Amino acid sequence: MPHPIHRISRTLAKAIPPLERVLVNVAMWGGKPDEDVLTNLKSGPKMLVNLQEHMGLHVYVRGHHQPYVLQHFIEFLKPGMVMFDIGAHFGLFTLTAANIVGQTGHVHAFEPGETQLRYLNANVGHNSYEDRVSVNAVALGESPGEIGYEPGPERNLGASRVTTLAGGRIVPLITLDDYCREKGIDRLDAIKIDVEGFELSVLRGFSKTISRLVPKLIAYECDPESCQVHGFSTAEVHQFFLDHGYMIKTARGGAEVTQENMRDSRSRHDFIAHHV
Repeated sequence: MPHPIHRISRTLAKAIPPLERVLVNVAMWGGKPDEDVLTNLKSGPKMLVNLQEHMGLHVYVRGHHQPYVLQHFIEFLKPGMVMFDIGAHFGLFTLTAANIVGQTGHVHAFEPGETQLRYLNANVGHNSYEDRVSVNAVALGESPGEIGYEPGPERNLGASRVTTLAGGRIVPLITLDDYCREKGIDRLDAIKIDVEGFELSVLRGFSKTISRLVPKLIAYECDPESCQVHGFSTAEVHQFFLDHGYMIKTARGGAEVTQENMRDSRSRHDFIAHHV
């Protein structure tokens, strides 16, 4: 059972939403135990999380995580829509989207991490979403094959990433173009991409399909240091979307990213691309 400080912080966060982030820090005084807890998201679904993990503690106390990104999907998605969750982790975005799109829609989740997959599959089952969620235990990139996988620390599995360095676990690598062709996907409304700097490689393996299906909403992470690890720049990631007819804004604050200022957005990590 969660520490009393965890439970009290959670109760207060529900009663006083403006204090949510502060109360997560308060909850940390009770430690971050290796403990699984089934909790409820503010968006409705149930979610199994681990309290020692960064995102898990936030979800337990606050009922969500990264609300400035998540809210864009809550407002955009409708029943019957199709979403890709790339870097699905424990399933926060997958579950939220599946709850909205319903049985007539579908969510395709992509996650190569073993621990993350265990929680993701459990969470799909806890909500009986097997009819509307496809879980794919693969990494995505520019060309098919295999790639190394480096798990993040247990307290922050969101820092897990693919790597071209020797050693570590090897995972399957596919392209989204191939996936969409093989699955016969003819509709795609929204995408979330959070793959710790490998975003440009994912996008390059999607260049044919993005022009064909034209998803209207794409949320993506674009962190300078993470991109640099893979030999990419944040400007290249932004340019991909501009070249495909998207308007880019920061997820928090809504400042527009343009050809002229894209290099000045390096301090911002989360972006929303809308097709215009």
